[in-house]
Amino acid sequence: MGKEKRLLMVQAFEKVLELLEILAVGNERLAIGTLAEKLCVSRKDALLLLVALESRGMLRWDERARVYRPGQKSMELARQFAGLSGLAIAEPKAVAASRPVAVRSVTPRQLRSDRRLEGGFAASAP
Repeated sequence: MGKEKRLLMVQAFEKVLELLEILAVGNERLAIGTLAEKLCVSRKDALLLLVALESRGMLRWDERARVYRPGQKSMELARQFAGLSGLAIAEPKAVAASRPVAVRSVTPRQLRSDRRLEGGFAASAP
């Protein structure tokens, strides 16, 4: 793998981490344009990052509230890391845990017509 390709991979990884940090704060509702601006990426790239994280279970889209929330996988990872450091993490609230999590598979065609790209979205922690 060439040096330039490795650099691009590292930059993309940094954007994913930055995105997770922004969403973890969860104290404001962010339109996709605002999120893209904070990440210094295009709206399309911001949405692609969100969809990639959603497809891995790191985030989930709450249609009713129209926000991204931490997904099951992010909760599992947090508990694993906390266990390694000897910390205890409380289980998610029963109400949140009892809600079904819809896992979507998204094709490029669906992505182009995704309403979140057009109308924005909100980012929030539970």
